[in-house]
Amino acid sequence: MHSLQVINFIAVCGLLFFVSCSDILHRIIPNRILFFLAPLVCTLALLSDRMPNLLLFVSTLLAGFLLFALKVFGAGDIKLVSTLALACTPTLMGEFLMLMVISGGVVALGGCVFFFKNVKNNGVPYGVAISFAFILTFAMDVIFI
Repeated sequence: MHSLQVINFIAVCGLLFFVSCSDILHRIIPNRILFFLAPLVCTLALLSDRMPNLLLFVSTLLAGFLLFALKVFGAGDIKLVSTLALACTPTLMGEFLMLMVISGGVVALGGCVFFFKNVKNNGVPYGVAISFAFILTFAMDVIFI
């Protein structure tokens, strides 16, 4: 990893930390954080020798809209996944989604065990799982290139 890439990745991780905290405390992923996250994710893609993947961004947003309409996902979660998709290749996106599902199950299980009433009333803070999955997937991709 080059030093600019490391600095950019740390900035992305910092914003994802704020996303996770906001999702845990308020079950809201603020648009203002996503507004700052999007250019950082695009820069991360460019520093990783790939173009921001607009096709994955749009397809994730459209599929997410359907999941939102079916009340499977929250709108903030969809916007977060779509924003992070900008830095992914199709293969990396598959790994990201798989890890997101697994970590989402862990977050849901942990929430039900330790915070059952809160999860029952407010739902699962899936932004935590999305953030964790992206950080781990992207870090592993860069390390094993």
